Amino acid sequence: MLPMDCHTHTGISPDGSGMVAGHVEQAKKLGLPVLAFTEHVEMNRYFPQAHYNILPRNEWEIFDHAAVLEQSLEAVTAAKEQAAAAGLTLLCGMEMGQPNADFGLSAAVGADARLDFIIASLHELLDRPDFFCLDYSQE
Repeated sequence: MLPMDCHTHTGISPDGSGMVAGHVEQAKKLGLPVLAFTEHVEMNRYFPQAHYNILPRNEWEIFDHAAVLEQSLEAVTAAKEQAAAAGLTLLCGMEMGQPNADFGLSAAVGADARLDFIIASLHELLDRPDFFCLDYSQE
């Protein structure tokens, strides 16, 4: 069995903290041979807010996930060589939220050659709040 962490978020994601370098150092301390960074990239908010002409419904509903993805890919790609020299394989990934919002866009984004790893997730139904924000007594 090869121990690894394939679902990590830095401060680039609304629910993460820290930076790539800090996560890399912790992975080394733990003796992990593989670490994947999978920042949230929500396909229903991939473009800047003006593109959608809507307001965020809560503090986690950020827009311009294209910029989130680019920032993550640049940071992880830059850290790969140094991490490899220390015996740690870094994987550039993303947690692709709501791929059903635009299958064509999701396929195009997922085809980025810098990506090693994709987690597909569904955090909300289209035109509904994030599952975390629902009042389940009313559902």
